[in-house]
Amino acid sequence: MDAIILPPCSPANSFLGSDLQLYIQQQTLESLKVLEAPEGFYVAAQFVWSKDKIWYLTTLRDRFQPKVYKDLRRLNGILKRAGVSSFDFLHNQSLPAGEGKGCL
Repeated sequence: MDAIILPPCSPANSFLGSDLQLYIQQQTLESLKVLEAPEGFYVAAQFVWSKDKIWYLTTLRDRFQPKVYKDLRRLNGILKRAGVSSFDFLHNQSLPAGEGKGCL
């Protein structure tokens, strides 16, 4: 599969790990993707209230790039604890560009 083109990451399209469980409880998570890049693994999501927009799991410290996990087992454990029951896994992707401060 070819790499998908993703929009830049910014505070306007990022969410925190602490919010993920809430979105699942509220049943507002439409789809979740784990993307494999050379740097590691990152998460992109779509929500019921914003189906046309891609959202990235980020940290509070850096909302301009997705949180990158080096260990897929650790990421899978985090997603399971948050209540994620399934996700799509995409190989050979790249990190999205950042917008503004903190750009890649």
